[in-house]
Amino acid sequence: MRLRQKFLTLVAALLILVLGGSFVFLFRDLRSEFERNFSEDLESSAAAFRAQERQRFQSMEVIGSFLESSPSFRNVLRRSDYQTMHQYLLDVNGSMQVTLLILTDASGKLLNRTDREGEQGTDLSGQIPIQGALNGESIRDYWLEDDKLYQVVSLPLVDSHDYVDGSLTLGFEINKSFLTSLKKELGGEVGFQVGESWSLTTSDKLDNPNSPQLLTRRLPLSDEPSTQAHKVFLLGKSLEPVQRFVQSSQLKLATLGVVALILALLISLPLIGRMTNPVELLEKAQAEMRTIFTANLDGLLATDEKGLITTCNPAATVALGRPEKDLVGYPITEKLPASLHQQLESTPGVSQTATFSRQGRDFKLYRTSVRIDDSDLLGNIFLFHDITREREREKLFEQFLESLDSRLTEEMEQLELSIDLKNLKLWHQLKRDSWRPRLKRVHLDKLHSSLSSTWPEEPRLQLDFPSHRDEYVAADEDSLIILLQNLIQAGLSQAESTVRLRVGKNGGAFDFSVTVNHPDSNHLLAVEAAQESDPYYQALGLVGLGLFVTTKLLELHENRLHIRSIPASHGQEFFFTLPAAVEESELWS
Repeated sequence: MRLRQKFLTLVAALLILVLGGSFVFLFRDLRSEFERNFSEDLESSAAAFRAQERQRFQSMEVIGSFLESSPSFRNVLRRSDYQTMHQYLLDVNGSMQVTLLILTDASGKLLNRTDREGEQGTDLSGQIPIQGALNGESIRDYWLEDDKLYQVVSLPLVDSHDYVDGSLTLGFEINKSFLTSLKKELGGEVGFQVGESWSLTTSDKLDNPNSPQLLTRRLPLSDEPSTQAHKVFLLGKSLEPVQRFVQSSQLKLATLGVVALILALLISLPLIGRMTNPVELLEKAQAEMRTIFTANLDGLLATDEKGLITTCNPAATVALGRPEKDLVGYPITEKLPASLHQQLESTPGVSQTATFSRQGRDFKLYRTSVRIDDSDLLGNIFLFHDITREREREKLFEQFLESLDSRLTEEMEQLELSIDLKNLKLWHQLKRDSWRPRLKRVHLDKLHSSLSSTWPEEPRLQLDFPSHRDEYVAADEDSLIILLQNLIQAGLSQAESTVRLRVGKNGGAFDFSVTVNHPDSNHLLAVEAAQESDPYYQALGLVGLGLFVTTKLLELHENRLHIRSIPASHGQEFFFTLPAAVEESELWS
């Protein structure tokens, strides 16, 4: 009996040591994981701000391209008096969701600005954004003026001979209201700092980079080379939850030490039968580890070598929409859609990824194989990560387009932007795959009238339709008109070019041909790039947008745009074919 008591005492003491050590390492790893998650969350918020920053720059560049290419804007710029120009800029300022518009001449002298009057003639050529625009560059920067910080884009204004004859600066004011909304979206304290003398923050603690209560990041404002290093964005996450966790962990460790000491004293007593069962201690340790697994914010699921689900946490059941009892013990192939398996199997390597949506949430699925010596499969680990917020950021640009379309007033529509606005609307629909052609019988005479009314007094345009125009072509009427307008507009956008639209009957179809001739071979349109890539990032601007939309519209008509050069006249010909109309009942939609 004494030998048995000594043996049980030794086993109990070893169990206490193992259990105490496990808790020490457990709390240490939990604290480390807590701090690492805070750091990763901070990095994610910093990436979100950087994406928003680029989005605002790109939005202002789109607006600037609208204005710079508008004939009405140039007429106001060249022929209007100061007061008329100022009122025009105020109208544009309110419609385009920017807070500052500045115009200068080629020497950098101020022509007009929306935030105040009476300073025309002021020399702004020394300001970095305007200086860069006058040198022919598109500049993204942050500009501190009169104790106000603006995020600005400066664009050169180019005349018909490609000479810079001024600059256009668009700005977005960084103010308290903006910081409040940014703090709510990023989930932390935010601020902006310029040098050592100017800052605007949501918390005074951000001004102290060594504050023990905040985990901070300092990001240079914009990744553009024109931005100075002393302009920074401040982002901070409170460390109070981590500090509370550390204090709680220390209290738990101290309590654990006292409990272990009491148990050791009890073990030394002869009443061995009253000792805690070692099996219960092991079960308790297993329960603690299970708590960590269950509390993970990402879904975790494991399978064995046969593909049977062995365990999963609550986040995984939410992602799959099934309770744990309907998952554990079943083959993973029965619980994931076939499309997800196809995505996973199409990716080689140890780890694979796939994406799916469920009940309005977007998830990214990671699968990692567990093997011995790269041969024998022990099982797979599946991680479900919620990427809904990332997908929402991708929709910011679409929201900008919708906001822009809803805010344009009747006065703005009179600035001859109607074709460009139609292209933006169609581009938006094409990107979302929400537009389909509706074929109908389009009368050639009506088509001729629509195009003639678009350019009623344009001597460089020649419309060559059949003499007998009482015939019909099978097409979506609105899209046929806009794609022909785009091709004609692309040609007319080149100074001194002439454009000819020819429509001819060819059996049971109509051939459409737009020929652009220019006396200088260096003015040919780089249309191949506009057809293949997203025009938002092209130097062609609105011309590239129109050609991109035209190509996609013809593809949805089960057709394509052909292009060939005409060396003799330094020209280009755009041509395509559409069927002649049959009875309405035979048209597809």
